[in-house]
Amino acid sequence: MKRPHLCEFTVHCAEDLEDIRRTYNASLDSMTKPLRPVESLAGQVDWWLDAYPPKRVWIIRDMEYAFVGFVTLTDRHGFETPLFAIAPEHRGKGYARWFIEFYIMVAYGALAGEQLQSNEIICRLNKEAGWEIIGSKDGVDFLYHPGRSREQINDYFQPRMK
Repeated sequence: MKRPHLCEFTVHCAEDLEDIRRTYNASLDSMTKPLRPVESLAGQVDWWLDAYPPKRVWIIRDMEYAFVGFVTLTDRHGFETPLFAIAPEHRGKGYARWFIEFYIMVAYGALAGEQLQSNEIICRLNKEAGWEIIGSKDGVDFLYHPGRSREQINDYFQPRMK
C-alpha cells in the first residue's frame, strides 16, 4: 500500500479545535472507555487551556490542507498515552497506520495504551507497530510500547545523511 501524504501541525486557531471536537465526538463509539461528548467549541477551548495531565496535540491534514484527524499524547509521569481519531470522511483510506507510526515517533519514551478487541484492524496495526498486550478485561486489551526503536530513528535521519 502506498504511504499517504499527510502533514502534522500544532493547533493554531479555534477552527482547529472545532475540527478536533467534531472528530472526537464522531469517534466516541470506538473508544475503550465511556467518554462524554464535548458539547461546544467553548468546552473544547476550556479543555485545551485547562488540560491536566498535560497533553501534546497535533492536527493532521492532507496535501490539500483538509483536516484528516488529530493525535494527542498525555504525559503520565514516565510514559505517555496516545489518543487519535480520524474524521469520518477520511476513514477507510489507510491512514490509521500513519497515525500510529507518527505518535510512536514523537513520543518521549514508553507508551501505554488500550484497544478494543473487536477492532480487528487496529489490533493488527498495533501488533505490527510493536505494541504488546499486557492484560485484558471486558473486551479491552491493555498495551505497552517501548517507544522508538533504533531502526525508526535511523529511518528518520536517513534522508539527511545522504
